[in-house]
Amino acid sequence: MAAYRSPEIVRGQGILPDLIRREGDGMVCTMPEPWDLVRKQVPWQPMCLHMVTDMTLETLEALEANLPDCKVVYGIGGGSAADTAKFVAMKRNCRLVMVPTIVSVDAFFTDAVGVRIDGRVRYIGQVWADVVAVDYDLIQQAPPRWNRAGCADLLSIHTALHDWRLAAEAGEARYDEGIAHRAGECLRRVIDAADEIGRVSRKGIDAIIDGYGEEVRLCAEYGGARPEEGSEHLFVYNYEFRTRRHLPHGELVGTGIYALSVVQDNDPSGIRDVMERCGLAYRPKDNGMTQDELVDTLRTLNDFRRRYPKESFYSVLDTAEIDEEMVKRIAEGLS
Repeated sequence: MAAYRSPEIVRGQGILPDLIRREGDGMVCTMPEPWDLVRKQVPWQPMCLHMVTDMTLETLEALEANLPDCKVVYGIGGGSAADTAKFVAMKRNCRLVMVPTIVSVDAFFTDAVGVRIDGRVRYIGQVWADVVAVDYDLIQQAPPRWNRAGCADLLSIHTALHDWRLAAEAGEARYDEGIAHRAGECLRRVIDAADEIGRVSRKGIDAIIDGYGEEVRLCAEYGGARPEEGSEHLFVYNYEFRTRRHLPHGELVGTGIYALSVVQDNDPSGIRDVMERCGLAYRPKDNGMTQDELVDTLRTLNDFRRRYPKESFYSVLDTAEIDEEMVKRIAEGLS
């Protein structure tokens, strides 16, 4: 990661007309549903409108090669729209304006572009948003479940900090006390806003947006994802590896947070209560994971770490074995 460049955050309701007048016309990267929402608010026909279809590198390169010149690129929607806009802005050195219509991912703040290469997600390049426009009315029109999912990549700090300390003690990671402390404060602010996140209120949306900004800043300062990413994400990667399925990322992370907090002996009931207050669909019965998939992912998690060290990192999986008794405890806690 490179030095963090903070975007200007514009907040309000019905803010797009003024934003477009200020930033100028340009290219829009979006998808049908978010674009329909925007069109209801703003009668706007941009100079170029691209509907995102997939995130393969080949598709993005072909798209960028055939686009007209533009000075500003708008990413309107969720993570795919954001990453497509980032790719174009990076290649064209354009001004980048993000308009999230859902706050389920932090892609509006990160610098790398998530693309698929040979069927797997890879992060390439570097580009920072110039503006992130938070239109509460647009965001609140999305299904509440998807906005609530955005808290998971912030609540993951709970398990990530524990793993980071273990890695540092084993000489497997550089530890920064100041960054760890600030990450803990970021987590506390999200926990304090849990009820507002569950209501998808303006305060709840702000808690996620501000949390993303701080989390991305901390990871950029550290030079890696340790402040936010721990064994709970390895649970997600193993699940996707084993099943070849891609359930909503935030909800899978939530399942991993609870499961690995049990392995860490790290207040699993407390973080479960927070996820309940946030309305996060972290239980398998609510997010589409089957019981057999949960058990298989847990049983093979230590082996995933050992067999694929380049795709994982030192964590509690290096110090604790997930045995059948622990699998049972986790499954019962997630039932």
